[in-house]
Amino acid sequence: MNTPSHCFIQTGEAVLERKFVIRIGLLFLLHPVFWILGLDQFIWLAILPLVYLHDLLHGKINAGWSRLPWFFLIVMLISSIAIALEPEPYFYLPLFAYKFLSTLSAVILFTLITTRVRSFEDIELLAMFLAIGVSISAVLGLTARLIGFDKQFTLLSYYILPGSLKSRGFFLDIFNRSLAGRTIIWGTEILRPFGLFKYANTLAGALVLTIPIQAYFATRKKRLFWVPILLISLLTLVLTTSRGGICAFCCGLLAAICIQFRRSPIAWIAGLIGIGVVALVFLGGFGTRDTISVFSRGLDQVGQVRTTVGREKIYDVSIAQIKERPLLGWGTNRKFPHQRFRVRYPYAGTHSNYLSLMYKQGLVGLGLMLFFWGKLFVSGLRLSTPLVDRGCRIMGFALIFSLVGNLAHMAILDTMDDNYLFSLSWAVWALIPCAQNACRSRTYSGSAKSAIKSINQ
Repeated sequence: MNTPSHCFIQTGEAVLERKFVIRIGLLFLLHPVFWILGLDQFIWLAILPLVYLHDLLHGKINAGWSRLPWFFLIVMLISSIAIALEPEPYFYLPLFAYKFLSTLSAVILFTLITTRVRSFEDIELLAMFLAIGVSISAVLGLTARLIGFDKQFTLLSYYILPGSLKSRGFFLDIFNRSLAGRTIIWGTEILRPFGLFKYANTLAGALVLTIPIQAYFATRKKRLFWVPILLISLLTLVLTTSRGGICAFCCGLLAAICIQFRRSPIAWIAGLIGIGVVALVFLGGFGTRDTISVFSRGLDQVGQVRTTVGREKIYDVSIAQIKERPLLGWGTNRKFPHQRFRVRYPYAGTHSNYLSLMYKQGLVGLGLMLFFWGKLFVSGLRLSTPLVDRGCRIMGFALIFSLVGNLAHMAILDTMDDNYLFSLSWAVWALIPCAQNACRSRTYSGSAKSAIKSINQ
């Protein structure tokens, strides 16, 4: 029996957890402010370790779900020994340090959310913050695309950056940004929305993650607010002309439908055919060798690694170098000279999360993360069982949709190219075990109430 003092303590804990959710949510909602200051790629590295340390000292941290990612961080450190063997180790150390700290902050974010977010209402609140944060970027990117605004901004913190870093192409991409950018696609120059993300493809990645969440809210509450946001996000995704993003979105939707109606053979057959068609279109470059030659001509014009031919070359070089160190990888992305890329050296182990993991941390690192994603997928499946209530089933559908779409997109996108997208990915992943725990509590509570009601009758 709950005493008044026990109820008071429970209420106090709930208030504290709600404050935590709001603070984490504001990190995503204030993305425009951090973008203007030039801090959107670094704010996670500065704030999250401090929050984690505070919670650790107060005994609020439970490793639980995050054990595998913490083991992955150890593998990152071990694989970084290979950097010392490079001809220019000091050239790669800043890049490794940035990516290691980015991964550390993302794992901390995942640990904090899975430890502190417990009630279904808090999960919805955090999901709402994530969805609105990305929708702001979608609105800005779409507006810039429609009015033809492609002005480039030099963000404020660039001016206090040490001179030795200002000349590095990696940091130039962080501090020189635009809301939309022109590129060559199929031999034609087009304007693609970037929003507050570094590239059109990373904006597409964020939309693939959050459109299912927006759809969840559009079916549940305040439709006059969420339906227009959902439509704007869908239109922006199409205008990014990100083939990988659009195909990943379709794969996520089809997979979620198959899982939701998994007892129907027709749903599975239709879903598998649909995924096969999407994969065929994607892998075939929309079906013709002429398309590839157009991409090649576009690459010659812009001189950058942003087309199918450029990626194929990077994949070939990366796979050849992975075979030299298959177990623990090279520790970091390494540049390689190639005559086609006139603007800068391209880096091996890029343009694919899976290739990047295998290149930098080898089969050990990739295996750990694949097992982690498999656990998340199984956890998501449990949300779509008939035992849970309707709200949990719809949330489960949205999160499986988001997870599968995200995993499919990572085949041709390295989410670490944009730290906001990287942090967003880990935050959405964290919602899955949180939702599983919250829905289990709701189900047990609902079953107990039904049993008591039947006894009383």
